Amino acid sequence: MNNLNSKYPRVAKLIVLGLIISMLAGCASNRPRGCDGNCSGGGLSTGEQVGIGIGAAVGAALLGYLVHEALSEDSINPEDPQWNKNGPIIPEHFNFSDLKIGGYIQGGWPVAIDYQLSRPGFAMLRVKINNDKYYDYQLDGANTNRQIKIFKLPQTLGDKPVRAIIEIHATSNSGGVTTLVPTKIFGFACGSKAVGSIGIDQINFGPDSINVKLGELAHHFYFAHKSFNKVQEEFRKIENRNDTISVGGIAYKNVYDPFRSIDETSGQWIGKDDPTFTWDGKTEQKRPSIGIHQLQIRAWYTNNDKDWVVAFSPGQVEVKE
Repeated sequence: MNNLNSKYPRVAKLIVLGLIISMLAGCASNRPRGCDGNCSGGGLSTGEQVGIGIGAAVGAALLGYLVHEALSEDSINPEDPQWNKNGPIIPEHFNFSDLKIGGYIQGGWPVAIDYQLSRPGFAMLRVKINNDKYYDYQLDGANTNRQIKIFKLPQTLGDKPVRAIIEIHATSNSGGVTTLVPTKIFGFACGSKAVGSIGIDQINFGPDSINVKLGELAHHFYFAHKSFNKVQEEFRKIENRNDTISVGGIAYKNVYDPFRSIDETSGQWIGKDDPTFTWDGKTEQKRPSIGIHQLQIRAWYTNNDKDWVVAFSPGQVEVKE
């Protein structure tokens, strides 16, 4: 528990909460019952059993939600000295409908998001600093076409980059119940050197499936508008439940440090006609990564310019064996 508590302090606390919920449910199910003279046994009534079942289910659902929130926030540590080196921070597990990204911001910087909602809803982008100051920007939740929105951060943030957490939420409300709206995010960029369109876009990743036993390969390429100092390609396992995409850990990654120099007046295709831009469907430990995967690309500047971009492939590749 000590290691978990130091790495994920909120998660450790929520595990304790989960144990308390379980203990309370257990106590409720085993408590002595009164007898009005017609007792035939010491079991629970049907109503009590149903109530305990509902309570346990609600408790489990609440705990699951809180753990998701804790993992998302605790894996983005604004005090981490590795931010300069490692670029924008993406949680190990996240949902595109409720995504948090850690990155630098600066007064007057443009912020761009390339996204698409599966159905109308309420969509919002929040820029949060030090967990107590935030700026909200409403996205177009009525339009279900793919779209790019660009916002400008206030000059009051100052003329030097500061660390922040950017949150994207997409929800809908029906009958007083709020649910996540299945969302696709294709790119997110921050800073004048990363925003025009999204600094890296048009990611191609395919085919739809590969078989590792047959030695089949997945191919990828993309378009770079900027000469970032560092680019990292990450093949991440995903899960699609009711069109809500949840993203898991990284199976394999390629690191380009430094990245290539690009004519920024025209941009450049990366990997389009390069047969080495492939992935064999295996992890860094050379084990098959069975399941569906998406390509995530993070790019950033490591000098005084802290502009950055995160982009995701529309295409997905299922690894089979």
